[in-house]
Amino acid sequence: MTSSYSADVVDDAPVMLAAYYDGLNGVARVNGGALSKTTDAADGATFTINEIQVGRDNNTPRNYQGEMIVLNTSDLTTIQKVEGYLAWKWGMQAKLPAAHPYSTTNGTSGPKKSVPSATVTLAGTVTDSDDTPSVTWSDTGDGTGTGTVIFEDVNDLNTDVSFYGSGTYILRLTVDDGHGPVFEEVVITVSEPNNVPSFTADPIAGSGATEDIAYSATLAGSASDDDAGATLSYAKVDGPDWLSIASDGTLSGTPGNSDIGANSFTVSVTDGIIPTPIEATLDITVNAASVAGTPIFIDLSSASAVSHPAGDGKYWNALGQADGSLDHSVANVIDVSNASTTIGLAIDLTNIQAGGTSGAGFGGTGVNGPSGADPFDEAAVITDGIFNNNANNGTAVFSFTGLAADTSYAFSAIGGRASNGDDGQIIILDAAENKLGAAAVTTETTHTLLNDGTVLDFSVTSNASGEIFFEFRKADPGDTDGSATINGLSITSASPADTTAPTLASADIVDDQGGSNINENDLVTYTVTFSEDMDDATVTAADFSNAGSASVTIGTISETSPGVFSVEVTPTNAGTLQLQVPAGASLSDAAGNALDTASAIIDDTTITVSSLFESWAGGSFNFETDTNNDGVSDGLAFLLGANDLNENAASLIPAGNSNSEGNLVITFNCLNADNRGSAVINIQFSNDIGVSDSWADHTIEVPETSSTVNGVVFTITPNGTMNEVQAVIALSGLDGLFSRVQGLSSP
Repeated sequence: MTSSYSADVVDDAPVMLAAYYDGLNGVARVNGGALSKTTDAADGATFTINEIQVGRDNNTPRNYQGEMIVLNTSDLTTIQKVEGYLAWKWGMQAKLPAAHPYSTTNGTSGPKKSVPSATVTLAGTVTDSDDTPSVTWSDTGDGTGTGTVIFEDVNDLNTDVSFYGSGTYILRLTVDDGHGPVFEEVVITVSEPNNVPSFTADPIAGSGATEDIAYSATLAGSASDDDAGATLSYAKVDGPDWLSIASDGTLSGTPGNSDIGANSFTVSVTDGIIPTPIEATLDITVNAASVAGTPIFIDLSSASAVSHPAGDGKYWNALGQADGSLDHSVANVIDVSNASTTIGLAIDLTNIQAGGTSGAGFGGTGVNGPSGADPFDEAAVITDGIFNNNANNGTAVFSFTGLAADTSYAFSAIGGRASNGDDGQIIILDAAENKLGAAAVTTETTHTLLNDGTVLDFSVTSNASGEIFFEFRKADPGDTDGSATINGLSITSASPADTTAPTLASADIVDDQGGSNINENDLVTYTVTFSEDMDDATVTAADFSNAGSASVTIGTISETSPGVFSVEVTPTNAGTLQLQVPAGASLSDAAGNALDTASAIIDDTTITVSSLFESWAGGSFNFETDTNNDGVSDGLAFLLGANDLNENAASLIPAGNSNSEGNLVITFNCLNADNRGSAVINIQFSNDIGVSDSWADHTIEVPETSSTVNGVVFTITPNGTMNEVQAVIALSGLDGLFSRVQGLSSP
C-alpha cells in the first residue's frame, strides 16, 4: 500500500509531518499537524511512504530538509510524544492544537514536558587489529525507564540518543567481526524535567492589616510546584518597607500611619532550580487604627454648620479628612425636610482615625469638643437636627465606616430642646440595615434619646469590616405634632481587646559582647526584645537561665522601653553561655496573654567563657602542670600571684613560723575571689606529712575575710587584687605539725 501526503507551504515556514501505521486496526496515517490522510489496509499489508510533497516556490527553487519518524503503534501517548518532540524541535509548537498535551497553552503538561527528557551523544570505542567489525546500539529494556529510546543512527559509534521518560536505561553496544559478537553496556539515568513553580492567583489578595498593629500572615500555599518534594522559597521584590517576607512565606511587620490604604507588593517564588524566580503582586489593605480614648465630636445642630441656610433641612454626606475635619463636598446633598422614607448620613472616619487631631470636631459649633458636663452645651442653635418631621415619620440611618474591626465604640448623643419636640429612638442595625436581634454584640439595641437635652450614652461594637449602623426616628410615630431631633454625637473608641500572645525570637536575645569570648566573672548584659509590651512583674530572674555549660548568676532585670528588657548575667566558671527563656517559664504581656514557652527560647549566639586561670596562662593549660619546672604547679603559681607561666613562683611559697604560744603560723599572698574566679586555694596540715594523718582530713579553704574556720584563725588583709593571709594553726598538744597550700581549678 502506498500513501502520499501533500501540504501547502509558505516559503521559509516549517511544516510538521509525521506518519504512523496502526497494524492492529489496519490504518495508515500521515499527519500534518491537525490535518491527516488515512488509508485502510489489510492486516499484514506493506505500508510505504512513497512521496511527501511539501511544495515549491514557482519562481525560485527551494531545498527543504526535515525529519520524519515512522512508528508501528496505535498508542496515542507515544504518538503524541513524537508529535510534541517534532513540533518543539523544529519550532512549530504553536501549531499544536490547544488541547494537545504538549501544546504551549496546555497548563497540565505544557512545553516543559514536550521535549525528550534527555538527549545525549554516545561515544563508543572499538579496537580490532585485523577486521573492521560492525557496530550496533540497542536498548536492553532492563532498566527502570519505560520511555521510548530513539537512536539517531544505531550503527554509529558516536550517535545521539533521545530518551522520552525518566529512569535508568541500559544501552548495549554490540560489535561483530564475523567471528562472534561481543558487547559492552552503559547505564544512563534520566531525571524528570524540572517543573516551574507558579502562583495560584495573581494578584494575591492578602488579609487586611491594621495601622500600628503587628501583622502576621503567610504566602505558603499561594504557589505550587508539580515536582514531588520541591521546596519553594519566597521573597519580597518590591513594595512598602513595613512588610517583611521570610523564605518560608511568613509575612510580618507593623504598618504605620503613612501606610493606611491599599498596599501593593511584588513577591517572588523559586524552587531553587529555575534561573529567574516567578513574580506576582500581593495586595494588602491597611486599615486605620482606632484612636483609643479620643472623642470625635460630630455637630449636627444646624444646617448652617454644613454651609446650608439654617432650617432648610439639607445635609451632606461627609468624609473624614486627615486634619480632623469633615469634607462635605464629596457627596450629594441629602434633603430630609420632608422625609417619609429612610434617608442616610454616611460618615467615613478613615482619615480621622488615621491622623486626625485629638478631639477633632466636624463643622459648625462644637468643633473643638466643648468642655463641661454637656459636651454640646455650647451649641449655638439647637434646632433643625437630623429629624423626623412631624407626620412624615421617616428614619435617618447613620453609617460609620473606617473604624477598627470588632472594636467597642462609646457614643454620646444629645436631642433637641424644642417645646414641641418629641423623644427619639436610636436603633442599632446590621450591615443590611436590619435591627439587631438577641445575638447582637450590644446588650441593648434600642436607646431612647430624650427631648430635654439629656446626654444619652450607649456603646456599639463595630463589625468585621469596621462599620457601625444605626437609625434615628421618633419614639412615637403616632405623634404628628412634633419632631424628634438629634443635635450632636460624639464617638470614642475603646482599644480592641488584646488576645494576641507575645512572641520572642532567638534573634531577639542579644548580648553586649558581640558574641566575643569572655572570662568567668565578666558581666554580660543582654537586651531581650519581646514583640509587645510585657507585664514586667512576670519578667524575673527565674525566667532566665543558661543553655550553655557555664554556671551563671542572673542579676538585675530592668525594662528599658515597652517590651524591651535588660538582663545582667555573670558566668561564674568556664564553659559556654547562651541565655535562654527555659521551657515552662511563665511570662505574659500587659493584657495577660502568656508567652509560649512549650519549648525553650535560646539565644542563637554562643559565647565561650574562659577561666581566669586560662586567661592568665594564655590558653588551655593543665592546672597541675609545672610548665617552668620551678616546683610550683601552674595553678598554684596563678593563685599565689605569679605574673605569668614563666615566673619562678618558688619565692611565693608560704613561710612558716611559730608564735609565742607555740602554734604554727604561716603567711602568704593569694589572689582574692574576684580575680581567681572559680579556682580555690586551701590550707592543709598533718602531723606526719600525710602518712597516717591524711592531708585531706585537714583541708580548709582560705576565706575572703578574717575569721576562724575549723580552729584555724585567719587574718585577711586586702591589698589590691591580692589578699595578705596569716593563718594560725594550734598544735593541740602535738610535738610537731606540717602545713602546705593547695590550689584547685574549682571547688
